[in-house]
Amino acid sequence: MRARGMKITLWTDELQTMRQAYEDIKNGEEPWVALGNFTNDFFDEDEREARRALFVEPLDIELATTETHHQWAVFCAASIEYLCGKYDLSIPHWIHDPVYAPLAIAWYMVPTPQAAQISSVRERLEMETPEAFKRRNIFCGNRIYLNKREEAEKLRRLMSA
Repeated sequence: MRARGMKITLWTDELQTMRQAYEDIKNGEEPWVALGNFTNDFFDEDEREARRALFVEPLDIELATTETHHQWAVFCAASIEYLCGKYDLSIPHWIHDPVYAPLAIAWYMVPTPQAAQISSVRERLEMETPEAFKRRNIFCGNRIYLNKREEAEKLRRLMSA
């Protein structure tokens, strides 16, 4: 089953590409649900080419997009660059399109707008955020896209040592 907004839809054989995740965001889906669906499919794939197929197509970003949609498009591009670097995958050419250039205003991904006003929170995010996001003026910390299976394996190794 996949979460889609407030409803649950049955599992399908169709994988959630980053392009589809972005479309879902533009259509009103909670961004972390759409990106979570992408992430689940990305981490479920073990083969490099199967993973790459999830982001080879560029996002369908129009010139008339809202500022929020633009932010998420840039975030999606940074996500692909980050995941490609982490999992030794070739970066698709569309990532370098100027439409995914750094945001004009820094975006601090925090739970509340008030948290972004706290200098120590901003400093921590600026220090911990991976380069693919920093270069685009997005500050999300270092826990973005943690693979729960990899983290569980690390914990098992620590516990058995």
